Amino acid sequence: VFQETSLVPSMTVAQNLYLGTEKFLNRLRGTYISAQQFLQSLNFQVDPNAMVATLGAAKRQMVEIARAVHHNAEIIIFDEPTATLTPEEKRHFFALIRRLKARGVSIVFISHALEEALMIADRITILRDGELVITDDTSAFDRDRIVAAMVGRSLSGQIYRQRDEAKLRKAGKKVLSVQDISMSNIVRNNSFSIFEGQITGVFGLI
Repeated sequence: VFQETSLVPSMTVAQNLYLGTEKFLNRLRGTYISAQQFLQSLNFQVDPNAMVATLGAAKRQMVEIARAVHHNAEIIIFDEPTATLTPEEKRHFFALIRRLKARGVSIVFISHALEEALMIADRITILRDGELVITDDTSAFDRDRIVAAMVGRSLSGQIYRQRDEAKLRKAGKKVLSVQDISMSNIVRNNSFSIFEGQITGVFGLI
């Protein structure tokens, strides 16, 4: 299941769900009813009659997940599957993963959400710059160990050297000054000024 959906926008949810199967080729009358029942069994609130082109990102991701499950795959690879899902949708998704696991399906769950990986995975593999760093049972990890493996060093101290604003190169007059800005859990209590002809970037690990 890719981050970017591979659905056909000009087809309905049901048609995408059964695309490439015998049921789709035979155009059985019960296709839409069957699709609705299957989606409901996954606790996915998606209209099987809806055109995929009209769906938002979260609904499209649900259809992608449902299609992978419907094909009875023995191994399913999920690439950032929760990125567009609401907390309630995530809860249903993780319940689905646990049901698939109980059925013997192998799951590869690719994510930058460390808490989700710690919650759902039995084993964790960490890559850095495309190379394997470590694989171990989830019980051997906590958030700090994962982050240290990802960046190659401990982040227990100060991550970046702070510079006094007076030492920053200024180009032109000040056009914006921000104090103690926060954005969800991404940016917390940051203050900065922007000057004419200056590029200001915000970056870091999330």
